[in-house]
Amino acid sequence: MQQPPIIRSTMQLAVQLFFLALFVVTVAQGAPQVWLLVFAAGLLLAFFRGRFYCSWVCPMNTLLQPIARLERRIKPWRRRIPQALRQPGLFVIVLTLMVLISRVSGGVIPPLAAAVLMAVAFSLFFQERFWHRYLCPYGALLSLPGRWAVRSLRVDWDACSGCGVCQRVCPTETIFSDREGKRAIDSSHCLQCFRCHEVCPTQAIGYRSVKADAAA
Repeated sequence: MQQPPIIRSTMQLAVQLFFLALFVVTVAQGAPQVWLLVFAAGLLLAFFRGRFYCSWVCPMNTLLQPIARLERRIKPWRRRIPQALRQPGLFVIVLTLMVLISRVSGGVIPPLAAAVLMAVAFSLFFQERFWHRYLCPYGALLSLPGRWAVRSLRVDWDACSGCGVCQRVCPTETIFSDREGKRAIDSSHCLQCFRCHEVCPTQAIGYRSVKADAAA
């Protein structure tokens, strides 16, 4: 059974703030191995619950959300993603920049902190999906187990009206048109943020298992 949006949102915010604080402490204490263990746990969890790490744990996403909310309240200023930049493998450039920034700063800015700074910088100029879908190296790793997640946000094709509201709010362009104009979710890129679930007028989107989809 799905939790009411207000309860889930409150729980999500609490979890996000906890892990953001933990991230700040680990970076300040020079103990990146602690966060690597957190990410490794998220990587394993992705096989069972999809990219849960991205929306509930990742400090980059936690910091990007206020920017996205601000833009939705005022006139959008961020640019659309140029077609030339919609390419797989761009995360390699980000990984390289993470190392370069750390070395140029003499280690003052560790690679993990550099990744957060780049995420915020890119998202000030481009839509947030640019970072989530094409640039984030952690997202690239999580997309692999996320593709075969046992449970993930999925669309009930029979209940879907094909209105496309979910597609417009998705932060990663992971929702696409399926047969007869219905919508489907690519679980490899789904952040499990539940935005689509919250706006779906027919409640066609829910946290479902692969077996449930196969039996439908």
